[in-house]
Amino acid sequence: MKTLIKGGTVVTAIDTVKADVLIDGEKIV
Repeated sequence: MKTLIKGGTVVTAIDTVKADVLIDGEKIV
């Protein structure tokens, strides 16, 4: 099952980015 989160927030160790996030099963693509 694929889930698309539009306008989500992606956080890394050094940055925070607003982006669309696609989740395919248990993987964030």
